[in-house]
Amino acid sequence: MLILYRTKGIARRRNPLQIRNVCIAGALLLLTCAFGSAAPLIFSGNFNFDDDVVLIPFLVPSTNTVTISTSSFGDGSGGFEPILTLFDGAGNLIAQDTTGGTLPFGCGSRAIDPISGFCLDGFIQGLLNAGNYTLALTEWDNIANGPTLADGFPQTGNGNFTGPEFLGGLGSFILFDGSQRNSNWALQITGADVPEPGTAGLMLCAGLAMALLRRRARCN
Repeated sequence: MLILYRTKGIARRRNPLQIRNVCIAGALLLLTCAFGSAAPLIFSGNFNFDDDVVLIPFLVPSTNTVTISTSSFGDGSGGFEPILTLFDGAGNLIAQDTTGGTLPFGCGSRAIDPISGFCLDGFIQGLLNAGNYTLALTEWDNIANGPTLADGFPQTGNGNFTGPEFLGGLGSFILFDGSQRNSNWALQITGADVPEPGTAGLMLCAGLAMALLRRRARCN
């Protein structure tokens, strides 16, 4: 499991636990759970397998324009091609970016990757009503199965599917043109905040924080 913690508006990856398929990115520190943050939400990490899914819950306090963008494909770091899928609080799919930009037109705010020459970072921008949302980050072409989050993703359980799909053999983090990428991902959400949990959520956050501290103590 990718465990992210937030400090000063930045979420960074820690690696005490890992699972193969669905990774829930959230705030494990109790203070973050209690108070949230008005700063842009910045997340980064690494996939373990092509079929990984990172779920990032966030809150829109009041109707606002929210911008979600990745940077890890076009910033020269060699990250895989990302897919962004946005779900509302009920788990209904409301927005998706699956193709990135195209050359010579259509790149918009997406950077042109100096390695591949493509502009394939994810980008979603829109006016969202107040409420809770969940962002899913996956690798091309692990596109959401249906109109709800509960419908899942088609490549779940297929591990490193990009080698067989784009090379015809073993491999992971392979772009559609057969070039090798890496497991790096990074994204930013502006105009949103960390969800403010209720009592049950605070108890869960506290339990997770204590478990993390106990594990850290055992490692020291």
